[in-house]
Amino acid sequence: YDEEWREFLELFRQNAAHGFPFEDDVFQKADRLIAKNILTFLEFHRSKSNAFFHDCDREEPEGMVCLYGMLSALFVHHLYLLRNIQLDDSTADEKEVFDLSTNLARLMIINKNNCLDFFDSSNWPLTLSQLVATLRPPTVDDETLLLDPLPEHRPAAWQVPRFAEAAAAVAANAPSSKRHII
Repeated sequence: YDEEWREFLELFRQNAAHGFPFEDDVFQKADRLIAKNILTFLEFHRSKSNAFFHDCDREEPEGMVCLYGMLSALFVHHLYLLRNIQLDDSTADEKEVFDLSTNLARLMIINKNNCLDFFDSSNWPLTLSQLVATLRPPTVDDETLLLDPLPEHRPAAWQVPRFAEAAAAVAANAPSSKRHII
C-alpha cells in the first residue's frame, strides 16, 4: 500500500520472530498508522468495497487501506496499552483509547464483510486464532451483557432404552386389534 505499511510489516515480522517482545518502536509505528489511516479505513469499511478481495491478487493494490495491516496495528496497540494498564502506568486517556481501539478490532473480526479467511497465509506474522485469542474479552459478566443469566445447563443422564419394557408398554396401551362384530 505504501512505504509506511511496508516498514511496519517488516518491523512487526522481526518482532514476531522474537516472540512479540515489547518494543516501543513497533507500538509507535502502529499508533501512527492507526492515527493516519483510521478515517480512510472507516470510509473503506462503510463502503462495503470488494476492492480488498481483488487486492490480494494484485502486484500493486488499488484499495484504500490494508485490512490485515490495520488489524495487525490494532493488535499491537491492544497489547501495548493493555501492558501499561496492567502496570498501572496509563492515563485515563490511554484507557479510553485502549477501549476504543480494542472494540474496533473486535468488531472487525466478527464483521461478515471482512475477508479474514486468508489472514493466516498473508505476509502478516499473525494468525486469525491469535487475533481472536488476544482480543477476546477476559471475562463476560452479567453487567457487561445486560441480560438475565441463563440457568446452568445440566444435560440429562442418557440411558440405554429397555426395548422389551417399551414394547410391552406400547402393546398394553394400543387399541385392541380385534374387531367386535355385532
